[in-house]
Amino acid sequence: MTRPHRNRNTAKLILRNLAPDMTAGTLDALLARHGDVRSVKVMTDIMTGRCSGVAYIVLDELVPGSALAALDGSSHGGRIIQASVERKWGRSIWHADSKPVE
Repeated sequence: MTRPHRNRNTAKLILRNLAPDMTAGTLDALLARHGDVRSVKVMTDIMTGRCSGVAYIVLDELVPGSALAALDGSSHGGRIIQASVERKWGRSIWHADSKPVE
């Protein structure tokens, strides 16, 4: 099995604990001031079509420091967003405060 090629100059953020009314457009607007956003993918519930609480963001920078720091721990829609950076094999390892995610 081959893995899809990903540009080495991008970083992928994983956002958790998102509100059910979160959309890709809302996330794009939140991230626009922190750099170029290549893609936004909001995971949706199959029954309701609403956000299931998780989104994947691809940014046009290798280290998404400002976006990560701005989003991790911020409040939106009555929920505290948890943001982390995805590492090479698809598991998140770092929060904005540089502690490993378990």
